[in-house]
Amino acid sequence: MKKIIIILGILVSNQIFAQTFGEYYEYIYAAEHNLLNGNAEIAAESYDKAFETGLMKQRDLYLAASNWAKLNVEKKAFEFLIHAIETGYMDKAWLQNDTAFNKFHESKIWWMSLALIDQKMTDLDTNLRQQLNDMLSADQKHRGTIDSLSELFGWESETVQTAWANQKAIDEANLLSLEGIFEVYNYPGKSVAGDLSDVAYYILQRADLETQQKYFPLLKQAVIEGEFSMTKLANFVDRMKVQEERKQVFGTQIIRNPKSAAYEFYPIHDPDLVNQRREEAQLPPIEYEAKFWGIEILP
Repeated sequence: MKKIIIILGILVSNQIFAQTFGEYYEYIYAAEHNLLNGNAEIAAESYDKAFETGLMKQRDLYLAASNWAKLNVEKKAFEFLIHAIETGYMDKAWLQNDTAFNKFHESKIWWMSLALIDQKMTDLDTNLRQQLNDMLSADQKHRGTIDSLSELFGWESETVQTAWANQKAIDEANLLSLEGIFEVYNYPGKSVAGDLSDVAYYILQRADLETQQKYFPLLKQAVIEGEFSMTKLANFVDRMKVQEERKQVFGTQIIRNPKSAAYEFYPIHDPDLVNQRREEAQLPPIEYEAKFWGIEILP
């Protein structure tokens, strides 16, 4: 009897979490939708309701803080900003360039927030962070201009092909540097690289499938050790599945239908259980993803 009660308790607990998870992302979706449409006050209410569910993701905390700063509500802005920093936000340069906070640059709480980021970064590997930051800058050196160049000259033009060739050479150099980092650190996670720990993941995404498969165990181990995001690991898994021409697992990969040009999900393995897998990966329900991309037919 006790065993039955325990099992029922677990099932009920899982169901409540699933409902909370879905509710959280419904509010986050509403907040982001209203932000895009310039409805800052409605977005602020949606963020507040999302956090009332008990879930708080670092990215959402920062966006909520920035939005409250736009509304000139200092208390709420810094309440969420400090919470974001406490959960790992460290991008001091981005924060300093966020114009929403300009009006608070002379306030005590602003300097306290910057000092809190500095304190969080004390134990990080400065040289590693500089190397990763340089790699990230190089990764975007030509990618940021290729779209605009293609509109001017066309995808097949010599100008665009030269830009791609230059970027490809950078990608190869970055990968060599990353493999050297892997030899020293395994995966350079949060405890040594802080907010730049994701750079290794971005660089590895540029590699060929064989290289991704080779280093995938490092990413898995980093997740186990709390050094890397399960959400990003899920995305990485799905990307590899697409390259292998196999069904994706978590439903993170979106493609365009060649006939209708509409967005749709790349085929998903066992789609009836995809939301269960997405919960485990801390991803929003697939209905949220569909709504974001304007996908009407779910897998």
